[in-house]
Amino acid sequence: IVHEIIKIGMSAVFQNVPSLLARIRSTFGSNSKEQEDQIFSALIDVDVLVLDDAGAEKWTDWTKASIYRIIDERYRHMRPTLLTSNCDLSELELQIGDRAIDRIIELCEIKEIKAESYRKILARRRKAEKMVE
Repeated sequence: IVHEIIKIGMSAVFQNVPSLLARIRSTFGSNSKEQEDQIFSALIDVDVLVLDDAGAEKWTDWTKASIYRIIDERYRHMRPTLLTSNCDLSELELQIGDRAIDRIIELCEIKEIKAESYRKILARRRKAEKMVE
């Protein structure tokens, strides 16, 4: 999706949520090369944002507030945001909070994909190929 958006001349960012939160936390140190507001601004101002793997990390009040800040700013500016998660909607609400999920429900078209993990399929194929060798 991000590659196609860039091809048509729009800006797009794909960010894994656990990595994003670690990146934001790293700005709290005095040796940080980035500043927290720079990260938030980049995520809020980009034309299309893809937040991948939401719910994969331990959620705290700080993580909820951080994700809410991004979702709310993008919501207020009506900027497209894609969110992927292995959680269903009710699990995700517990993770990111009802204020953020309200905005996601209004902004997003929810698509539930009930497919087997592609990584598991690839792993089985590799095992089967090794057995044939």
